[in-house]
Amino acid sequence: MASSIFSSNTSEQRWVDQLNQHFTIYVENPPSIFQVPKIVSDTNPEAYSPQKVGIGAFHHLRPDLEEMQSEKLEAVKGFLSPEQYQNFKSLIVDKVRALEPEIRSCYSKYLDLDCDTLAWIMSIDGIYLLHLLSKYPKQENNIQPDDRDLTEDILMMENQLPCIVLKEINKSLNTPPNEGKKDEIEDGFENMDEKLFAEMVSFCESHSPLDLVNSGQMSVFGGTKYLHILDVMYNLMIYTMSSVEPVVFFSAEAGFPGGIKQVAQVAGDLTGLKPLLLLANLPLEEFFGLLKKKDNANGIENSSIQEINIPSASQLHRALKIQFKKRAAGFSANAVKYEEQNRTLYLPVIRLNTDSEAILRNLVAYELASGSNNVISSYLDFMCGIIDTAEDVEFLKANGIIESPLPSEEIAKIFNGMNKSSGMEADFEGIVEKLNEDYENTFRVKCWSFINDHLVPSEATAKLILGILLILLLTLQAFCQVYGCSARWFGKISSI
Repeated sequence: MASSIFSSNTSEQRWVDQLNQHFTIYVENPPSIFQVPKIVSDTNPEAYSPQKVGIGAFHHLRPDLEEMQSEKLEAVKGFLSPEQYQNFKSLIVDKVRALEPEIRSCYSKYLDLDCDTLAWIMSIDGIYLLHLLSKYPKQENNIQPDDRDLTEDILMMENQLPCIVLKEINKSLNTPPNEGKKDEIEDGFENMDEKLFAEMVSFCESHSPLDLVNSGQMSVFGGTKYLHILDVMYNLMIYTMSSVEPVVFFSAEAGFPGGIKQVAQVAGDLTGLKPLLLLANLPLEEFFGLLKKKDNANGIENSSIQEINIPSASQLHRALKIQFKKRAAGFSANAVKYEEQNRTLYLPVIRLNTDSEAILRNLVAYELASGSNNVISSYLDFMCGIIDTAEDVEFLKANGIIESPLPSEEIAKIFNGMNKSSGMEADFEGIVEKLNEDYENTFRVKCWSFINDHLVPSEATAKLILGILLILLLTLQAFCQVYGCSARWFGKISSI
């Protein structure tokens, strides 16, 4: 028999009561706080589940996060005046409790919490967030590693708190004791909303991997209804901008078949034959880089990770002489632009830090769960496709596309660890198809594809053969060092 969502008869009655409210009280808010599907979270569970602080109904009561409760209560005490603190229940909790139907509607899953428990969770976590936002460092240079660890949790999709709660708490804390003019009071509330929005924007700007639009161009909680902090970052990120900036170009090498060069070098030293010495000095990395797109990066295999089929950045540059340029702030469906005539690919700048992987993953999860356009997920699919190794990261860093203090190997692992999303925007698909078409139609790619398909053994077999050959040559080298090799064998006396 399948398990039930109910833990007790009380839970069943609570479910019935909530359904009754659903049909008697019209709530306009669609769900905006979702649980991450297991198939997504399994790729990196820690990127989707808070590790330090649980916010909201999904994670507040987790036993492993209980230590943070005392810090939350200290934040509440520090944020409120003594009088507000003493009247916390009547001033805050009771007001938030009145929002129960709206709060529950924000969650995509049934909440097995009674009304009072939910109100206390929202009240404590709401003031904790208001305190955090008001005290958060305004300059990125002042952000500490612990701040970034906390930010990962604050910006997780499952760990969001509805903005309606933050607004209600702000309103409760700032309502004048004596009723004044209605217009003046409403103006005061509007100013508080603007201040809260400004603090949320500042927080997002400090941690967003992609440029955000100027917040002055966006609505404040009114016309555009922001739902929570992650939603604020998402909406500021996808706003359309289109100007392009110049940047310097960079060229780099590929990197597989050092084995062939090593075999040729040893054989050339043994025999003195010029063809072998020539082979040892050929740019084989460039040739073999065109044979096949690598299936894994940095020697780490992950067969469960799927990526779009596209050559890497360094391969595109070598085969097509494509120039990579960064484009200005803003994000939209045309964030990636390919100009075929001058072989130029324009990409937005992405800034990566220790908290960036979790933020990007949760932005994608939120975009897909909320049914929005697949703008960010399509962009990340594209980036995962053109980044295979640390070489590709170095190439994009040199072109100003990636800005990061993280090692290139670590960045490559981040992009190679992300699964392809369910679908791409049409603009992105068109660019991918065009790049693949241009790449596959180049003369040397056609030649090497023919060789790879008909003449060259698999990479694993080639490595085995090269390894055996290298061992045999090294054995012969050791023999010659001990006994010497006569001119009858190689046409010269070995100097090894």
